[in-house]
Amino acid sequence: MTDMHIAKVIVDVPVRDTDRPFDYIVPESMRAWIEVGSRVGVPFGHRTVQGFVISLEPKSELSNVKMKPIQEVLDVIAPLSAELVKLAEWMSHKYACRLITVLQVMVPTALKGKAERFISIGSDEVHEDEAHGYSGSLIHVPSERSEEEESILSLVKQKGEVQSQQLSRLFPNSAPMIKSMLRRGTLQENQTIKDKLQKKKLKSVDFAVSLEDAQTALESFKGKAQRQREVLQFLIEMKDLLPLPLKDVLSSLQLSAATVKGLEDKGFIKIEDVEVFRDPYRGRHFKPTLPLQLTEEQQVAYDYIVNKLNARQHGSFLLHGVTGSGKTEIYLQSIQRCIEQGRQASCLYLRSR
Repeated sequence: MTDMHIAKVIVDVPVRDTDRPFDYIVPESMRAWIEVGSRVGVPFGHRTVQGFVISLEPKSELSNVKMKPIQEVLDVIAPLSAELVKLAEWMSHKYACRLITVLQVMVPTALKGKAERFISIGSDEVHEDEAHGYSGSLIHVPSERSEEEESILSLVKQKGEVQSQQLSRLFPNSAPMIKSMLRRGTLQENQTIKDKLQKKKLKSVDFAVSLEDAQTALESFKGKAQRQREVLQFLIEMKDLLPLPLKDVLSSLQLSAATVKGLEDKGFIKIEDVEVFRDPYRGRHFKPTLPLQLTEEQQVAYDYIVNKLNARQHGSFLLHGVTGSGKTEIYLQSIQRCIEQGRQASCLYLRSR
């Protein structure tokens, strides 16, 4: 037995043999930052992987020689609460899926991308600074700050923004203070996330001159330039749909790209890459269906949820039933009621493999 701070970590290695907690030493500099639900970087074999802390223990049954220290903390504030970790453990056992899979589903999508996190001055702090110069009778005077808090604020104000990990290294013993300042709004955490999505772009044609100038230019195209005149005439007729994909212009007029390029060289049109937004429902038709008749038990659950919606009361509702018992129908009809009230709703399905 070893007397030290130990974190039990579920590593992000989705294979059967790793679906269990591994013990890691919590370095003294990280003890104030790590809590149940924290994401951490840990050594695993010959590489470093991401993991979730599911519990903190004072001791481990492993010897000090066999355990390795946590290498880094990925978030200033843990993305998952202790309650969510317990729920994840229950779901993993109930639905026979890997715990890491459930934990990953619970983490906001933005945190899964490759992101840099920065700490800056929060809106509450800006309001307090403005309050010092306010001459009216209603004024918010902030409570006296500690020397530690003043040092943190001074650094962030001086730099404008500081990387979260850099701030934790500069103030290794100030984790409770920084977390408190983030929760109060004195500081705020911002993220710059690398977009992994590839934007679809098409070469498109549009006017480089005004519509009036294009109409005037029609008369100047004679002889061999008649094909270019056809392009200009076509674009004038389709002015409400511009910009048009280049391939559509070429196929409609049965001409080569060189003809359009010649018109671009004369300065009448421009050919640019234009982002095209994908429509996953294009060409698909959906037949509307009517809500199904609810059973007595379904109606009880539905009425309870809708009564809360009608009263504008927030709440959490967990429907527990076997496959095919009609949970989805209750959610769908509740969502329909929500939309009828002019509000928004979303439905997330968790499917285990």
